[in-house]
Amino acid sequence: MKMKKILFLCFLISGCAGGADVTPLESAAGKYIGAPYVLGPLGEGAAAPYDSDPLRRTDAFDCLTFVETALSDARGADLQKIRYSGGRIDWFSRNHWTETEWIPNAEMLGLVRPVDFGAAAKTHAVVDLKKWYESEIPRPAGARDRKIIESARPFEMSVPYVPRDNITPELLAGMPRDALAFFIRCDVKSPVVRGDMISHAGFLFGGRDLAHAGEKNGAERIDFLGYLSAHKFCGVAFYEVL
Repeated sequence: MKMKKILFLCFLISGCAGGADVTPLESAAGKYIGAPYVLGPLGEGAAAPYDSDPLRRTDAFDCLTFVETALSDARGADLQKIRYSGGRIDWFSRNHWTETEWIPNAEMLGLVRPVDFGAAAKTHAVVDLKKWYESEIPRPAGARDRKIIESARPFEMSVPYVPRDNITPELLAGMPRDALAFFIRCDVKSPVVRGDMISHAGFLFGGRDLAHAGEKNGAERIDFLGYLSAHKFCGVAFYEVL
């Protein structure tokens, strides 16, 4: 952890990445470099019926909470409005599905917009929402929650992305300075009960560096193409951070 923080301080102070100015988002993400990985570290608080993890913590992250926390810090945005539809703190209002909830909510808040590369690949799947609810909440807490689960219907989701073979240094050089990268998994089966099409997320800085929270090394800043080549993703969906 100390070495990761030293490397980031080198970037900040000495311009180790070619002397370019550090953006507020890079600085916000950099504060958390070295933090360990914990899957699902945030919830609805101690009194919540389903997920009693804290509403905010900065000592550990998974990939999405790392992104959410850094975005909130850098843009002065309410973390709960990023994580929940309408900022309503309730498990059923949380933006669980990155493709159909998290990304549209972030666009509505003016935090991101898609990077248009023209023709892109698309992945499709049908989500069996009722089965997913039942797998996540085997014992609903009350009549309202039971009604939500019983009335849930399947829905379709689709994600445009850049195929991995098309992601080159030249393509990355045309990226916005601050971007979000959503990594698309290749093994999506329909109907989806567990797991998203998007299996990982992180920041792309300067068209070169990936800042993310990974299972193996926690929060780190590494070479984007090196990470992509070491993992079996089908491609990446890119969004500019506004």
